[in-house]
Amino acid sequence: MTFLAAVLALLVVSLTACSGDASTPTGSVEFGEGEIPETVPDDFPIPPEAVIGATLVDPARDYTEVILRVRAELGEVALYYEQNLGAKGWEVTRSEPAGERWEIEFTRSDDPDGSVELSVGATGVTQAVVTIGGT
Repeated sequence: MTFLAAVLALLVVSLTACSGDASTPTGSVEFGEGEIPETVPDDFPIPPEAVIGATLVDPARDYTEVILRVRAELGEVALYYEQNLGAKGWEVTRSEPAGERWEIEFTRSDDPDGSVELSVGATGVTQAVVTIGGT
């Protein structure tokens, strides 16, 4: 009987925790795909040939992540970001190769800091994981 009471209590707690209601915070994590989230500054450089993959927005942490795939070599995409971030007013604070990856960090006074981590995908394709905020 005690076991059954414990199971029922656990079930009630689980159902209550998982049920959505009007008190659910509006700042919950949002997942998307195929579009740049509104939390990315309008002038943030995105290579014109980039395909937008998965996105994640976490308002509670002021954090945005966007996965892009670009039909270009790793070094070309790194150069694109170095040049275009600077042209849009971001300061590149670090940009360096790391094996088959390239890591870029940037900052701009009115926007959250961020990073771009580039990695080799299929032949001639580079994946970029852009993160903004969350610091």
